Amino acid sequence: MLLRRFVAHARKQDWMAIAIEFVLLVLGVFLGIQVSNWNAERENRHQAAVLTDPLQEDRGSP
Repeated sequence: MLLRRFVAHARKQDWMAIAIEFVLLVLGVFLGIQVSNWNAERENRHQAAVLTDPLQEDRGSP
């Protein structure tokens, strides 16, 4: 469906519509990658907390 619209705009030589669709596509991919990176970082922080909590408890007890 997206390819059909792109081809239709290209046939009409509607370059502004093609540019807008391209920008929206790039922004969508960028946002998707950014959200994935944020989620991975959140999971890394959680895993670090899970692994370091027992160590801190052991260090604090005599």
